[in-house]
Amino acid sequence: MTVTSDGKRPIVRCADKDRYISVTAIDQPDVRVVVNPGGTNETFAKAHFPHAKLEQHSDNRTIFDDVAAGHADIMVTDGAEVDYQARRHPGVLCPAAVPRAFDHFDKAYWMTPDPSLKAAVDAVLKQSLDAGDYQRALAAPAGK
Repeated sequence: MTVTSDGKRPIVRCADKDRYISVTAIDQPDVRVVVNPGGTNETFAKAHFPHAKLEQHSDNRTIFDDVAAGHADIMVTDGAEVDYQARRHPGVLCPAAVPRAFDHFDKAYWMTPDPSLKAAVDAVLKQSLDAGDYQRALAAPAGK
């Protein structure tokens, strides 16, 4: 069962939210894109930003601090993470004003191939998603 649909979006310092609104605007030689090595964010950045300066940051817990402090201009990551980090850094980091995500993917849980377990998990997830629990969690202040 798909839990949610998402896509890669940029997060930037709030002053730059209207600057980096396309792949072309980001893929410039003077733009510093921070990536976490070895994951989908790095793969996406290498495929779409060959002219930008890609800078690796190995600690996922502090990678957004690089953008906030001005050591990097932008990070492109899953939209849910962009929204979460913008709430964690209010007035400092903002989602870039892109018209839509740069790509699309569905998020789901990986489980053992047990039809009974899958049916039970799907039922609980469907009930939670239908009740709006996921959207409320996204809207809640960070750390709550």
